[in-house]
Amino acid sequence: SGYYGTYADVEKRITSFEPFRVEIDQNVAATEWAGGADLALDTSEFRVRSEIAVRHVAYERGMQTAPDYGRPDALVPNHYRWDWYGLAAYRLPWGGLEPYLWLEVIHRPSSLGDTVLMPSVSMNVHFTPEAQLKLQYAQVRFTDTVTSRDSDPSDHDFSAFISKLVLAF
Repeated sequence: SGYYGTYADVEKRITSFEPFRVEIDQNVAATEWAGGADLALDTSEFRVRSEIAVRHVAYERGMQTAPDYGRPDALVPNHYRWDWYGLAAYRLPWGGLEPYLWLEVIHRPSSLGDTVLMPSVSMNVHFTPEAQLKLQYAQVRFTDTVTSRDSDPSDHDFSAFISKLVLAF
């Protein structure tokens, strides 16, 4: 799938009611495109899933947005963002257990590191077709593949245990 389009952020102010006048200031102007693809393979009790999404944003000169990180006077540069994940799962013949491995990689401008790696080991417990428990242990690792900075992105690394009870109605 894909998308191509433009984005504009404008500010409108009423400057006069008699006669009615409105001033318009454009603050942000950009062209962007995005694309994505996914893969699903199922053979017996084994399944593989993968998705990738890529987005490119190109701002008109002087029409960038302010970032949600960094220096107050900084502007977001033209950039690519992408996210990929892969999952491999095997449903065991007993106990409704389905262990799986997950790896996700996210690349985007960020003050924490421009690339995030998130490997995890997980377990689905299928109680019924409508109810399952999802358990996941993930390590989140920050790194820079493009950006150079004074700080070490790995200072923000962390691990997490996530659980969800999923009910389908």
